[in-house]
Amino acid sequence: MLFHTLVFILFFFVVFWTNLAMINGFQAVRARKWMLLAASVFFYASWNSQLLFLMLFCIGCNYFCGLKVADGERKKQWVTAAVVINLAILGVFKYLDFGIQSFAQLMTNLGFQVNPGTFDLILPLGISFYTFQSMGYVIDVYRDKYKPYRSLLDFALFVSFFPQLIAGPIVRADFFLKNLQETRKRIGLEEINGGLYLFMLGIFKKAVLADNAAHIANMSFNNADELSSLMILMGVLTFSAQIYFDFSGYTDMARGLGRMLGIDLPENFNRPYVARGIRDFWKRWHISLSTWLRDYLYISMGGSRVGAWRTYRNLFMTMLLGGLWHGASMNFVFWGAIHGSLLISEHYLASRGAGESPLWRAVGPWVAVPVTYVLVMFTWIFFRATDFETTMTILTKLVDFGGYSNVAELRLFAPQNWAFGLLLPYLFIYGFERWDLRITLKVPPILRAATFCVYFFLILLASGGTNEFIYFQF
Repeated sequence: MLFHTLVFILFFFVVFWTNLAMINGFQAVRARKWMLLAASVFFYASWNSQLLFLMLFCIGCNYFCGLKVADGERKKQWVTAAVVINLAILGVFKYLDFGIQSFAQLMTNLGFQVNPGTFDLILPLGISFYTFQSMGYVIDVYRDKYKPYRSLLDFALFVSFFPQLIAGPIVRADFFLKNLQETRKRIGLEEINGGLYLFMLGIFKKAVLADNAAHIANMSFNNADELSSLMILMGVLTFSAQIYFDFSGYTDMARGLGRMLGIDLPENFNRPYVARGIRDFWKRWHISLSTWLRDYLYISMGGSRVGAWRTYRNLFMTMLLGGLWHGASMNFVFWGAIHGSLLISEHYLASRGAGESPLWRAVGPWVAVPVTYVLVMFTWIFFRATDFETTMTILTKLVDFGGYSNVAELRLFAPQNWAFGLLLPYLFIYGFERWDLRITLKVPPILRAATFCVYFFLILLASGGTNEFIYFQF
């Protein structure tokens, strides 16, 4: 069930009113948890009921390992077991075929004919998110950051909570449990309106901006050999907008749904395309993943406490593995390696006092923002292209300045695609997003809620389709 479809709206309508009655009416705390868990299980099973058992297995293993780690005996062995189990689940379902194909290609390059075949395993939805979330929990218990979940019901709901189950944000266990155990007795209209605002904003980003941009981006990347340089440039620009609004739109919807159910979820994006450097970009983009990689990978390898060269190694390996987390493809490895190299370069320049001159302080921000965006946009080519050959075709055409005169191809798309897929997204990024778009009119909350519902149907009229979210494949 996609968030911006009628089927999901009907599903959430039932869950929302049942949850509201249990909190505001009967104050049935435990029954409410069971209801939310049942809704989450149903939501996941609607995609593929067979793969539901994999998530339940992951929940059971990590719950048990968390308790054993907290008991104090053989803590290191149990946390190691949890890490191995989670990485094994990821490795088998996400990287096994990739590893077999890479090995076969290597043997072919060495002159051996190898054809091992593949398992063609189905990639379970949300597997990268719920395994990282569960693994982080056990590691935090091992580090004595908080006590483990004693209730299997609470832990199962923490892992499977349906608004953020498929594509995050990756939630920390103590943050979620605090929300779950809040003594607030009622969900008021302010919480409902705040949730509706986030949900409507997310639908607008996804259905209007991202899906209209997808038409142009898909045409450009899928037909790179046949299109002009101008069309390729438009495709790169629109994909940069598409991936941001697609993913941040999902996060906004997830946070809005959670808030309407009385459970807050963390912010995952903070205007990343106005970042003043790659380090700043990763403080703003996919915040829950970047902080997860920092806390559980970068710091575990020694962080920046081990000398310059080992710090550079840690930065590079963290981003390399972060790229591989996104998918079993060499293009994702290249994407992570480029970001790692950029972070190393930035770290090195900072250690040499770059950015401390009065001239840089005056003009630096005006230069840093566009330069950072161009670098990030360049890396998105590796992220989006289906193979390295397509990547090189696109890069070659982008530097072919003689190929930018063909404007006839721009007529391939309806005006709606250009208006809502290219013009409006960048107006939103560098204009509207700077201010809080929350409705502040002094009107009764019920009227505001009705207004949000009207906006919802107007957004659907300008939508560019019902494409799946990009991050569902990760």
